[in-house]
Amino acid sequence: MEIIDGKAISEKILNELRQELENDNRTSPGVAFVRVGEDPASISYVNKSKKSPPASGLKAIFMFSPKASLKRNSWQKSTA
Repeated sequence: MEIIDGKAISEKILNELRQELENDNRTSPGVAFVRVGEDPASISYVNKSKKSPPASGLKAIFMFSPKASLKRNSWQKSTA
């Protein structure tokens, strides 16, 4: 069994992504986190994501609804 260095692999991938984004001026890429409901694991994941800015330089948008709803006014939006 081979032991991998996850942190080193992550850094390599993020560096490659940063270079690609610097060379591509066509778009402004981002990532959206959409959370519906009050699942403790989901809350923890999204809160952790909010605390650490995207290392790749991507813009992050966070959306939350306390329950499943298609009504636009029930969604709360924030950015990191």
